[in-house]
This record gives sequence, structure tokens and C-alpha cells, in this order.
Amino acid sequence: MEPPPVRYVTTADGFSIAYCVSGEGVPFVLMPNIWNHIQLFWRTPLRRPLYEALAGRFRLVQFDTRGQGLSTRGLGEDHTRESYDRDLEAVVDRLTLARFVVCARGIFAATAIHYALRHPECVEALILDNPETELPSNSFDQLMHENWDMFVETIARLSGNPEDPATLVPLFRQCVSQPDFIAMSQAWRRAGPKAALEQIRTPTLVLASQRSPLASRERAARVASMIPEARYVILDHPGFYSPDTPPVFFAIEEFIASLGIPEMSAGQETSSQLEALSSLPASPLSAREVEVLRLVTQGKTNRQIAEELVISERTVINHLSHIFIKTGAENRAGATAYALRHGLA
Repeated sequence: MEPPPVRYVTTADGFSIAYCVSGEGVPFVLMPNIWNHIQLFWRTPLRRPLYEALAGRFRLVQFDTRGQGLSTRGLGEDHTRESYDRDLEAVVDRLTLARFVVCARGIFAATAIHYALRHPECVEALILDNPETELPSNSFDQLMHENWDMFVETIARLSGNPEDPATLVPLFRQCVSQPDFIAMSQAWRRAGPKAALEQIRTPTLVLASQRSPLASRERAARVASMIPEARYVILDHPGFYSPDTPPVFFAIEEFIASLGIPEMSAGQETSSQLEALSSLPASPLSAREVEVLRLVTQGKTNRQIAEELVISERTVINHLSHIFIKTGAENRAGATAYALRHGLA
């Protein structure tokens, strides 16, 4: 899958926000990281597998906030945490998303939480990975101000990602400038009152990494404990991203599937997709997996399936893996037999 084309929308206060859309299905808004560049990171072997997996299952929406990536740089002294609310709202409004899933990591979980509280009618589900409700001070704050190059290299080495820091450092430098990173950090630290987590009524999944610092897992657990009926899952993964499809994706997919959210947004269904949806109550497979399975029963190769569904071969392989697990099939022949027994061929 080629990186999706970048488009722009202007916020209410005049900032140009870069965003991109890929895939089909339930709209899935992936909030940016504090280090973010929607175009460059699509090309990295670390993040691309997750993006492709999400785009193979959802209508994936990504964007750079003001001050980072391809969006307007140069944050002023009046920059506040609420600015990020306007960035999210601008993208959502441009795409006219009526109902969607929001997924956020780290400190940007606070933006997702605030949006879900203000617009509960819009957010189908909330997914928070190692969430932070405020940006804690740390021993690197002085380094951030005094030696930016060393700060970036240090963060790259401590990121917990399996990618070579030598690869991450130039990417991080293109994500955000020193003045904007400092402005972002200050905005999060002088943020207003914390969101009332106990008032959230949106179905919520809180994820934490087994390999993250204990303090980080404790903060994630605290967030989960305050949100009514939130699910809390600790995954044995080094981070949100990995060179292969991350465990995070499978946890997200299982959570969304359990909520029974329709596969497509209103007005976007095709007859074949509606037919696939109608089979879901009797099948553990998602609509996309049903589509893949039907093409398998026709004798299509992975490459042919990828071309017909406009997805990557890696995504096809991921879908096949899910199909084998959910149906108990050991190979394509077993999956074909399952499809014939359940009227999915």
C-alpha cells in the first residue's frame, strides 16, 4: 500500500492541518504522537505494518497537529492544550464523520478524552494506549532547552522501539522543531482542570505495555479504574509499533468487534458489503475477513486478493491468519470448507 495522499484543512483559528485517509469501514481516527509526521512515518518499517493493518480493517484517519509534521509550524506564546481540540475538530468536520472510533497514545489521550466528553454522540469507542492525563516533569527537561540534538538522540534511544536510533533521530528532527516542542510541553503542563474521567460513557479500552516503566503502567491503570466499565489490558509488547503487525492491533480489533459496530459508515455500504455484514451474527469473522475468505474459495492468490480489495499482500496475510484462528482451519482448504458450511462462499 502506498502512503495515502496528504490533504489540508484550516482550523477555526487559522492553522493548516495536514491529514490523510486510507482504507474503508468504521472511521478510525488515530491521534498523532508527540513526535509525528504522517508522510515520513508511513514509509518506515516500524510504523507501516500497523498503519496497513488498521487501513485494512477501518477507514483510517491520521493527522499532524499544529507545530509538527506537515502542519503549520511556529507555535506562539498563546499556544494551549485546547488548541489540539481545534485540530481534531477541524479534521472530523472536514470529513463529516458522524460516528467514529478515537485512538490516542500518551499525552494526546487527554485530547481524545476531552473530545469524547464533549461529543459523546460522535465517539463510538475510545482507545487509550499508555495514557497520560498530564505531562510529567522529568530529568530531560533541562536537556531539551540546552542541547536539542542530544535530547532528540536520547529520546530516540529510550523510545523502546526496535528501530535503530540512528534511523529514528533524523525522523524525529523532521517531526518538530525545538521551539515548537518546548511550546507543546509547556502547553500540556499548564493545562486546565483535568477531564472528569468518571463521566465518560463511551466504551473504552485502556492498553498498557508490560515493558513500559512501572509508573507508566500504574498511571494507565488509574485512568482505567476511573472510567466506568473501561477494559484494561496489559500487552507484552515493546511499544505501540513493531516491525510486524503489533499485538496492539489485534487487541483493538477484538475490542471493536465485541461492540458490534457496523462495518461501514451510513450511506457508504455496497451490496456486497451489506451481504457480508448480514452474515456477521452467525460468524466470528469481520466483514473484511468474509470478503477475503470468499476470494480464497474462488482460488485467488494473496496477490490477486490484494489487488481486488486494494490492500497490501501483508494485510491479506494478516486477515488469513485471523480467519484460520477464528475458524479453526489449518490451511486454505480448511477455511474453504468452513465457508461452504456457513454459506460464506
